[in-house]
Amino acid sequence: MKALYLLITISLFCNKVLAQDPIDNKISGIVHDDKNSPIPGASLMVIGAKDSALQKTGISDADGQFELKNLKAGQYLLIITAVGYNKFTSDPISIDSLHSSISLQTIQLLQSDAKVLKGVSVTARKPYMEQQIDRLVLNVDALITNAGTTALDVLSKSPGVSVSSDGSISLNGKSGILVLLDGRPTYLSSQDLANYLKAMPSASLDKIELMTNPPAKYDAAGTGVINIRTKKNRIKGFFGSISANYSQANYWRSNDALDLNYRNNKVNLFANIGYAGDRNFVNTDVARYYVNSDGTPSSEIQMAVRNKNVADAVNLKLGMDYFLSPKTTMGVIFTGLYRPKSEEVNTTSRVYDGNHTLDSIAQGTLNGKYKWKNGGVNLNLQHRIDSTGKEITVDLDYIRYNSDGNLVTNNYVYAADQTLARNYDRIGVLPVDITVYSGKVDYSGPVGTGGRFDAGVKSSYVKTDNAAEYYNRVNNVTTPDYDYTNRFLYDENINAGYLNFNKEFKRWSFQAGLRLENTIANGHQLGNVEKSDSSFRRDYTSLFPTAYLSYKLDSAGNHTLGLSYGRRINRPAYQDLNPFLYFMDQYSYSAGNPYLKPQYLNHYEFSYHFRQYINAMLVYDKSKDMITQTIEQSGNVFIARNANIGENTVYGLLLNSSLNPTKWYMCNAHLEFLNFGYKGPINSEYIDENRFSWGIGLMNQFRFNKGWAAEVYAMYRSSTRVGQFIRDPVNRVDAGVMKNILKDKGSLKLSVQDIFYSMIIKGKITNLQQATATDRNLSDSRVIGLTFNYRFGKEISGSKRNHNSSAESEQQRVKTNN
Repeated sequence: MKALYLLITISLFCNKVLAQDPIDNKISGIVHDDKNSPIPGASLMVIGAKDSALQKTGISDADGQFELKNLKAGQYLLIITAVGYNKFTSDPISIDSLHSSISLQTIQLLQSDAKVLKGVSVTARKPYMEQQIDRLVLNVDALITNAGTTALDVLSKSPGVSVSSDGSISLNGKSGILVLLDGRPTYLSSQDLANYLKAMPSASLDKIELMTNPPAKYDAAGTGVINIRTKKNRIKGFFGSISANYSQANYWRSNDALDLNYRNNKVNLFANIGYAGDRNFVNTDVARYYVNSDGTPSSEIQMAVRNKNVADAVNLKLGMDYFLSPKTTMGVIFTGLYRPKSEEVNTTSRVYDGNHTLDSIAQGTLNGKYKWKNGGVNLNLQHRIDSTGKEITVDLDYIRYNSDGNLVTNNYVYAADQTLARNYDRIGVLPVDITVYSGKVDYSGPVGTGGRFDAGVKSSYVKTDNAAEYYNRVNNVTTPDYDYTNRFLYDENINAGYLNFNKEFKRWSFQAGLRLENTIANGHQLGNVEKSDSSFRRDYTSLFPTAYLSYKLDSAGNHTLGLSYGRRINRPAYQDLNPFLYFMDQYSYSAGNPYLKPQYLNHYEFSYHFRQYINAMLVYDKSKDMITQTIEQSGNVFIARNANIGENTVYGLLLNSSLNPTKWYMCNAHLEFLNFGYKGPINSEYIDENRFSWGIGLMNQFRFNKGWAAEVYAMYRSSTRVGQFIRDPVNRVDAGVMKNILKDKGSLKLSVQDIFYSMIIKGKITNLQQATATDRNLSDSRVIGLTFNYRFGKEISGSKRNHNSSAESEQQRVKTNN
């Protein structure tokens, strides 16, 4: 309740404020040195002439040219910096309905004697949220409470994003989201993606892009796209940054990062190194109530599961750009991750009869050790065809994932009088190997006045080998367990092509795209000496159109309407097609489903933008064959497997607001009001349910004198439903304080997450055959952390490319047991 009171108080305060007039227009020009040669990579900032509030940033291209779009009505100052040159500050620039496109004369920067970076003190504030025509962009460093956390923590408090207890990520209530890293897929299942993001320190992140209706350039996979962009240094010379963190909850954890960059006239070298040490626990309590066919109580199981995890992850990114000419650049990027993990799970299950009389007690201990490794290489080429903006890019990717898992479970069953009835051990060896080949070619260029045409082709091939070897050990005698031993081979080839066109007029703007994807998949379950093998083949082709239309209601662009549509596909995770069972505990198993079909989604969106303060969207989604986790009852055992629900609809209102009433206070708010509908068969049951849900998130930032700043984040989400699962309301409050030190080259940030320890996940499972179930999950979520950041370097003007590779959807669908 404390969190809810705080939310209401802050919300009332935020609603009283207004800010400045916006308009979608631009400032363009070219930057030269005193010898009239272009300066690439010059840093550009547009700030308010009165309040110095940051409006836009950018860099000049290889020809020294720049264009800063989507500016609002008002007076601005343009600031241009390049190390080795004196700073340039323009006279006030006015943008209004009569002066909407400002083209400046050539700007000449004079050389200075300073060569060493002494730290840049920027008084302009970087906004947390930036709304674009097809995405919401979040600036990670704008939040103090992001310091010392992981990429998964950053996502969990992004507007409209929620992370479930098993690591599944949803956006505006929709699961099956495609998560990209610098435009590349992770090829991982939801749980393994969560583990991957836990290994990525927040200090290595730059932006989060949330796309409910991505353009045709992106793979059609996923019900939406979240693109995580890591930091990209763009300046010539040698420089870097370091972030060191120590955090304490019940157990310690640490998230550290080092970024390095060196560039001369022909070569750009860069490296990102991260370490994530994670010690945590999850306590889960489960109650299952079984009934007879006439509804009378049959039995009851009360389970207490205590899970402790220890993981140490190191991730590495090394790259080189070679500038063949001012228009052509070749590059290579190496990525790698090594994450050893151990877990200890203690489970106690008390079994009662229909009269709630104790029948037996089952105790189990699982000890697992896993080594998750992946490496990848990307070769890329970027060529600017001419100075008008035509360019072509080529990407080739090779990625290899490998996981070695070994687990031992000790199981004991006692009678009600505590005498041992039986005991046995189960041993599991769980190797996984995934190989990904991907390549794409993209073209982009202007068409006429205010138009742009994009086109591209892509092909990917994924090969997976997932084995599970189980053994039972009774009285020190070990025998194979053929009920669970299996090997599943799967390969998939996706070939795609797309066209996209957009054009801007005085008040109207539109964008339309079409993507074609063909999928060929083959699965082979090898079986064993007791289980026969099986196989399947899928071959299907689909079209995915996208369209965007916007209109300015007034010449100043203060009020803008938008309309968009998109069609998408959500393919099953690779291992979700494996039909064999995976042992979790004596009463819980998971399994795949070889009959899973792709989910198709149609997304409609109507939006209204009032200045920079309010972005409101009416959304409607309709899915066919929605993929979701289901629970099947087999006696007193629950089997979790993904299945298709015939129809899923989501409709409602989304609101995002960014308010800056004073120089020292900024408030960002997100509200959602959504209705979820599910209709179709689930196992032997039928579901026809609707549930309304609402949520609010408030980010409040305070800036003080002498480099001090503070922040308070609060969120609340009402009860939600996803298929058979109903989740109880959740709330959370984070806070942090920051002080700039070392002449503004460094900072210290102290943050506390989940102050009131209220992030408890509870709920129930419905639509079971003859049972009901509830669960409660408590994790190590209250954390206090101290983070030190420091920037260093010696710079010269230059640029570094912001590069995306060819892999855009396949990675997220890999599923392992690590």
